Amino acid sequence: MPPSDSWTSLSAYWRESSVPPSDVWYHVHGTTVATNTIIEGKGAKAALLATEGFRDVFEIARQIRPKLYDIFCDKPKPLVARYLCYEVPERLDFAGQVLRRWTRMPSGQSRV
Repeated sequence: MPPSDSWTSLSAYWRESSVPPSDVWYHVHGTTVATNTIIEGKGAKAALLATEGFRDVFEIARQIRPKLYDIFCDKPKPLVARYLCYEVPERLDFAGQVLRRWTRMPSGQSRV
């Protein structure tokens, strides 16, 4: 179902259901549109801003491979090319409060 129809479907469910909305504590709507765009590689060119020192975490990803210690295994292509990953000096604490703010791209890093 297209994302625009999700509210229509949810509204119809509440009209036809005996479950009151107040009894629902969690609702998730998923769509394959974004997933298919990523899998097919048809999305727009995008850049990624990462906290300083964590630029490579996205490419390293998880250590989930068929053979954990096989350094020659084929890894999936990163969603964002490394040359489009930029480090920014901002830092957040455990609660999401800004510890160090940044206001512009560090020198040597230009916009896409």
